[in-house]
Amino acid sequence: MRAGRIVSLAALTAVAGLTLGVARAEDLDVPALFGSAKASFEAKKYGKAMADLNLIAGELGRLRVEVLTKALPAAPSGWTADEPEGNAGIGAFAIGFAQANRRYAKGDDVSVRVELYADAPAMVAPVQSLLSMAGMMGGAVKVVTVKGRKAVLQMNGDKNGSLMVLLAPPNSMLKFEGQGTPKGDLEAFAGGLDLDAIEKLVAE
Repeated sequence: MRAGRIVSLAALTAVAGLTLGVARAEDLDVPALFGSAKASFEAKKYGKAMADLNLIAGELGRLRVEVLTKALPAAPSGWTADEPEGNAGIGAFAIGFAQANRRYAKGDDVSVRVELYADAPAMVAPVQSLLSMAGMMGGAVKVVTVKGRKAVLQMNGDKNGSLMVLLAPPNSMLKFEGQGTPKGDLEAFAGGLDLDAIEKLVAE
């Protein structure tokens, strides 16, 4: 029974994804959809209103991700970078958030995956909790500051770790996952980004 439920949920999620894909392929008139949703609500046609709002949410999520991917810069000198990617969790099967990511590499052994989250309280809340317990943390986890912004650094061995930097817009964060990056390298990489410019894009 449990396996059946998992399969059913996966199938429903796939159908939802295909539906959003079709909607995004069309040239949606979002302002007109707002008007349609309002008219449907006033006529108590709640199913139609919800369908319009789902299309609006999907399109806004797509546009939001486009903005976030532009916030991830080109590779620093001596590094290479993959194309930025992103996704938005909006709709009946996901909590609203937008995320963009990009992988940077130096040679074959050193890489940093940068993830930018916006509108993501579920991702940011655990980091805020860690920061509130700064006095009790020790060992491989510690609180650091990156360009005046609070962050949590967690090392996994000598050359692997993660750095989570809280940004000024509410519920936004940058996460850096390093492979082959010695202590201090993640902070240096994060400090090389224009965090003010990233925050400005997230806030728009």
